[in-house]
Amino acid sequence: MTVNGKGSRQRTLPLHRDVRRVLTTWFAARPALGDYLFPGRYGDALNTSSIRRLVDKYERLSGVVGVSPHVLRHTTLTELVRSKKHDLALVAAFAGHSRLATTAIYVQPNRQDLQAAADSLMDD
Repeated sequence: MTVNGKGSRQRTLPLHRDVRRVLTTWFAARPALGDYLFPGRYGDALNTSSIRRLVDKYERLSGVVGVSPHVLRHTTLTELVRSKKHDLALVAAFAGHSRLATTAIYVQPNRQDLQAAADSLMDD
């Protein structure tokens, strides 16, 4: 999937195999709507305010509080880093960050990390 990032930079993001399968089926079944996964009213790209309104709508419907496009992105990147399966350089590339320092905010320890470190001091 190709995304447009800050500074009009385009990058290609890989999608999970299950997502690729569902999208392949969906694209085959839906009418031709252009090149966008979620086209706007006139077939063009959704703008940021349209995306924000959609997220707000589903936040209200779900009853979950504090959801925003930024929170969804931050949560995804934090989970990638915290899974310990991916190094920081890979997560930076996935996020479209040109500097590792930008991605490093996702590796800041939380209270649970600090407690686990303190608890491990007495482990044999």
